[in-house]
Amino acid sequence: MVNTLNANYRVGDIGDDYFDVIGELSVTAGDEGKPALTIECTFEAHFHGLKEDERDLAQQFAQVEARLFLWPYFREFTSNMTTKMGLPPLILPLVLRQTEGHIMPDSHASGKKSRRSRKAQGKSGAKPPT
Repeated sequence: MVNTLNANYRVGDIGDDYFDVIGELSVTAGDEGKPALTIECTFEAHFHGLKEDERDLAQQFAQVEARLFLWPYFREFTSNMTTKMGLPPLILPLVLRQTEGHIMPDSHASGKKSRRSRKAQGKSGAKPPT
């Protein structure tokens, strides 16, 4: 299974003392060339504290910092939606870092089975005492 992640962050509305950041995120999972699943969503975050002379910083914030605020919501949304579909939860990386737009080779982006999957197989995940 191949996973492709895409994330695009941009500034939306800008007011006197606020700005909005829009995050468009997607993940595709399935065989190469034949995606079985694509999840796309858009999140909008509203931030206060912007001063008039700092409007140019809003775009920089959207490009650099917004992922720290929006990525966890996408990660949780993806895991919940795949579980509700009766599929193994698709666990995305904790932090997006340099994986944007790159193909990830594992069926689970983290490369680990969830606790739920291990328990379903009768394995606790605990290591035997040494």
